Amino acid sequence: MDPGAAFSMSENPILLSRFLETGQTCIQGQRISVDKSFEANEFRNLAFYQSQIEDGSFKGSIFCRLDFKLSHGRNLDFQNAIFKESTARNYSFSQCRFSKARWDHCDFSGGAFQEADFEDAIFEYSDFALCEFQQVQFRGARFIHCNFNGCVFEKADFENAVFEDVSFLQADGLTEEQRLVLSQKGAKVSLPYEIAFREWIHAVIINKWSHRTRLMVTAILFFILGIYAKPLFKWGRHLFKLEANPLSHPISYLQTTDNHSFFDRHISLPNYHFKDDLDYWLLVPNTPSSSDKLKPDREDFSSFPASLCSDGYEGSLYYSSKARPFSTGHDPLTDERIWLEVNPGGEKIKLSFYYKLGHPQINLYGRLKTGGYRILAQVDRKTKTPGPVWTYYSEEVNIPASIEAICLEISRFPEQKIYLDDINLEAAL
Repeated sequence: MDPGAAFSMSENPILLSRFLETGQTCIQGQRISVDKSFEANEFRNLAFYQSQIEDGSFKGSIFCRLDFKLSHGRNLDFQNAIFKESTARNYSFSQCRFSKARWDHCDFSGGAFQEADFEDAIFEYSDFALCEFQQVQFRGARFIHCNFNGCVFEKADFENAVFEDVSFLQADGLTEEQRLVLSQKGAKVSLPYEIAFREWIHAVIINKWSHRTRLMVTAILFFILGIYAKPLFKWGRHLFKLEANPLSHPISYLQTTDNHSFFDRHISLPNYHFKDDLDYWLLVPNTPSSSDKLKPDREDFSSFPASLCSDGYEGSLYYSSKARPFSTGHDPLTDERIWLEVNPGGEKIKLSFYYKLGHPQINLYGRLKTGGYRILAQVDRKTKTPGPVWTYYSEEVNIPASIEAICLEISRFPEQKIYLDDINLEAAL
């Protein structure tokens, strides 16, 4: 079922016990009533789409690979519950208890929690970016290698919380005292750009800087604007054109005509940070045993939730728009799953990735409308100096009108251990 499709939620709630007795694991467009206690149960691959679940207890239960999309939970008790490798999107929980609950390698970004209790909860190797927390308690909670970037907090309590490699960058709603305490405890904290800029302007204009300093800063700003006025105006006009604004991409779902470009339908690759391990990659190893030398790594990554670790892998990788591709014995460039359609009139694509300790060779192929294919871009593994920290690389590639589709190949891996993350293709502005 397409999560964006219209649905009609049942008026009368369905009992969860009756639903589970049927052996189904996917609940779509339903109102669910938790008719009895489901404490200390184990749920695997349970999915909720456009549904509402309310009034019940899941104390001490384990949710493995839970999928909670476009759904709402109300008055639920998840005390001591464990969420493993679970995903949630466009969701909300209200008046729910998560005290002593644990999130382990989960992606719960893009949701909302209202009047929730997270006392003594553990967030471990999980992503909660772009979430809203309203009247929530984090007293005694532990945040370990997690991402809360872009979140909004309203009346949040972090008393006695512990932070280890956690980021609250561009987080809104934290008081100045909370930002200071979180920063002192090891969390990375910053205000949203627009709020930080507003406070900086306030400091310049009102009372925190001397009159001479304000005049000097104002003069420098006008000097910079005078020099770069034309390119800034051109960039601003380009940014707000509807077809160039990344925020306008969802409008394409309302169109009735077919899109000719993969990048009209996707702001970026569906899986470019190895959230689904290697499900979106076509492996072509030189020897069967070589596949064991290439695997996702959930301990060392540039962003969440995993990176790709190669320890002397011999072979190639091809990005596939279809999940769960398999190894192939024939020429991989003849496999339709690896080709991404581009606009018939040509377009500009941005190729980017993070690497650590070195990187393989990355080739971008273009398939000609007249038949055959050619290399459009190549990042040789020897062009960058290996280093012990994550390094970002990007370049823009112009796709000519003679090309109908492109594909991404990764080959010639170094003999030593290396890490890759956020390997991405996206439409460039």
